[in-house]
Amino acid sequence: MKISTTYDREQFKIHLEELYSEIKATGKEPMILPNGYLSFSQITMWLNGKESYRKKYYPDVAPPSYSTIEMKFGNKVTEAMENKEEWVSFIPHLPIFERGILNNIGGVPVIAYIDNSNEQNRFREQKTGRTPWTDAKLAKHKQMDLYSTILEIEDGFVEDECDLIWVPTKKFEKVVEKIEIMPGHYTEKTETTLELTGEYKIFSRVITKEDRQIMADLIYTVGKEIAEDYKALKHLYA
Repeated sequence: MKISTTYDREQFKIHLEELYSEIKATGKEPMILPNGYLSFSQITMWLNGKESYRKKYYPDVAPPSYSTIEMKFGNKVTEAMENKEEWVSFIPHLPIFERGILNNIGGVPVIAYIDNSNEQNRFREQKTGRTPWTDAKLAKHKQMDLYSTILEIEDGFVEDECDLIWVPTKKFEKVVEKIEIMPGHYTEKTETTLELTGEYKIFSRVITKEDRQIMADLIYTVGKEIAEDYKALKHLYA
């Protein structure tokens, strides 16, 4: 089902309950997950370190979240593209921005926010940053597999070929204030900031039906592991 990219806790809860009802209608019981659903970042965290996942998602009161300067800048670029701001006009894009999808994959509630796509469900993931992307790196980037899988489940079709666009950034120290420490002598207060280099590179990848099935199996496996682990160990993180 379509969900808003602007988070509304109560509205999202309604969407999740509707999805649970749809899963039950198929004769399955939805998996009880600590966050109610899985996302690519959750799957990655679980596979890379189960204890980190438990500490973040098992407590009734979630620990404070954080956002790096790179994450904030990436969101700023996406928002600017949606608003057709001039400073990001050089970045090519598909017509549909930030499509939010909540659906079930094998009884596991899954959420995805797809940067941009078109009516034929060719989609494109956008990455800003200083670390270069390569074809080899993209081939291992399973976020694309998840997006392809959930699009096919949601709409019944998806283009096998998809893209990742890398938009390089550069980091520098910006002077935000000059402080006089004694008459005629100043020190500068700076902050780290990012800006676009004005370049981009597009990488394409084909995700097959077999790739999507492998991703669906992984989602089910991770969902089942988390659901069982959560039931057994939740009391330790209350």
